Amino acid sequence: MSHEILSLLDRWVEAHVIRPIDRGFAAFLLQQDPTGDLKVILAGTLTSWRLGLGHVCLDPLEFLSDPVGFLQFGMSEDSQEAMDPVRSEVSSFKDPSKLSEWVQAFQASKLISQGTDGCPLVFDGGCLYLARNWRHEQVVAQRILERIQETDPSPFSEKAELERLFPPRNPPIPGPNHQKIATALATRGKFLILTGGPGTGKTFTVVRMLALLLSKSPNLRILLGAPTGKAAARLTESIMGSLKTLPESIREKIPTKASTIHQMLGSRKNTRQFRHHARNPLHADVVVIDEASMIDLERMAALMDAVPPSARLILVGDKDQLSSVEAGSVMGDLCRDLEMRGYSAETTEWIQAATGENMKAATGQRVDALAQQTVMLRHSERFAGHSGIGQLAEAVNFGDIPRARAILTGDAPYPDVRWIQTPGPGDRLLDALCHGSGSPAEESDTRGYRQYLEMIPDVIKTEDFTPEALTIFFNQLLEALGGFQVLSAVHEGPWGVESLNLRIERRLEKQGLIQTAMDPVSGWYAGRPVMVTRNDYELGLMNGDVGMTLPFLDEREGKISLRVVFKHPENTDTPFRIVLPGRLTEVETVFAMTVHKSQGSEFGHVALMLPNPSHAPVLSRELVYTGITRARHHLTVIGENVDEISSTINRKTRRSGRLGDLLQGWTKMKPEE
Repeated sequence: MSHEILSLLDRWVEAHVIRPIDRGFAAFLLQQDPTGDLKVILAGTLTSWRLGLGHVCLDPLEFLSDPVGFLQFGMSEDSQEAMDPVRSEVSSFKDPSKLSEWVQAFQASKLISQGTDGCPLVFDGGCLYLARNWRHEQVVAQRILERIQETDPSPFSEKAELERLFPPRNPPIPGPNHQKIATALATRGKFLILTGGPGTGKTFTVVRMLALLLSKSPNLRILLGAPTGKAAARLTESIMGSLKTLPESIREKIPTKASTIHQMLGSRKNTRQFRHHARNPLHADVVVIDEASMIDLERMAALMDAVPPSARLILVGDKDQLSSVEAGSVMGDLCRDLEMRGYSAETTEWIQAATGENMKAATGQRVDALAQQTVMLRHSERFAGHSGIGQLAEAVNFGDIPRARAILTGDAPYPDVRWIQTPGPGDRLLDALCHGSGSPAEESDTRGYRQYLEMIPDVIKTEDFTPEALTIFFNQLLEALGGFQVLSAVHEGPWGVESLNLRIERRLEKQGLIQTAMDPVSGWYAGRPVMVTRNDYELGLMNGDVGMTLPFLDEREGKISLRVVFKHPENTDTPFRIVLPGRLTEVETVFAMTVHKSQGSEFGHVALMLPNPSHAPVLSRELVYTGITRARHHLTVIGENVDEISSTINRKTRRSGRLGDLLQGWTKMKPEE
């Protein structure tokens, strides 16, 4: 029996249906139970395979209803063709009526439990989990449930301070002030979700939440965090910018330094464990986490365990962005169907009394306790009505294909959005984008990468700079680097970042803007932008940190020595970290980066590469929306055909997991009439 199932899985690996690691997991299961039921081993293998796609669990009925479609989902056309030798074999499993047999096999298996012992798999709620993912999901759900049950029913007592923080808006904006509502609700319980698109004032609101909480308790211990170093740096900058609008007496009490979640929790080298956990919680009264959509299930479970029950936890992010790279879609699950959920009459009455905002209780909407501590910001200051970027993002987010098409093709012209139709990103196009010459549209939005590359001197002599002047210079360089960015949906192929980075290097070298021969053995050269791809605790660099390679004068050797400069927002005395390239073993060039890796960043001008969806199964509405909203001022969308972009907008992804169902089920309230 074991030979039969392993032979079947070997064929599936050869046909690129599953991964070798999934077949290895099947072998592990058979070691634990050599007489294991084929259905259990296959289901465990598929659960492992689904994890690789970001799913938390397996619904066996999905597989039994359409096994070919189930396994082909997310495959490119080439991969689907590779499946042909085993297609009939896969198809033979199609029989949804056999679900009861599979469930009986799960219940009888020594490999599967309901979460009560050390089995490698857990079957719960009709879904099969790897045991650790089931535990992570339960931890997150239980900790949130505990927090939202601690709502303070007493009347709001800081109305005067709230009015000082939110004077009348000029010019007035129609509808309730959701920033003000969120700030009041932050005082009401131990948990709050603040979601909204770019420019809706999430950080502005967070600063006012902290100011209001500090007015009640001046000695609060506050921690600020984000999933990546880049996101933490942006949060630090945003907090500092938002503080300028507050009185100095309040301003000095609000922390400005944000850390990564790994740094906050105290990562232990070469383990998945953290120094802070349920038995050694964080020393904090308020924890604010930005870019929460980037947080995977495992990291969210660790965070929830480490935040003490007495502390407030505020999750901030855009629910419509891409989910985390690793398994789970926590923010999306927590905010699922948010537009169809509403505030109860009790919450509405409390909000009106606290804020003076005219609110209506939910009518005909689902009402759950989690929704009572969730606020969605709707009005974007960055993307006003004249912004094509904002209009396109909204159209994509709502699945409004005719409107998105009109904006892209110029039927509804906006000067900040440009569509380029091309069979592939050719050299002339890359020239036009990356150094602003010979634009296909006979215009240039920006100077591309030329802008920062021309700022790099032949050599940097540190003795020629005061520390303050050097800090200003590095800031200017990294700000200029963020003025333009090529983003792609994929890693490989002509539209992928691997190919694009090599070709952009060649084009920039041909223009005399870089010299890759500076160190041909190592591949380092002045002007090379790099991203850290794995946390390096010795260097203090986190996954997602972006640095620039610069030529310094080595005074001892009397020659140029390359160094990589990274921002170090946590250290105000030395706000930059300068590292020898040889010490950076886990980095990649980022003239072009994936949309996934761009999360938590913004750029002046984004060139978004969108290949044919049939060759790029990762393309989805969320990915396109995320790519669009990385642009602040200019957006160039490049694709083979605008109709294919339309089909991408129709492709909305949802990862398997029961977190949203668990919480909305556990916290369901009586619907409002």
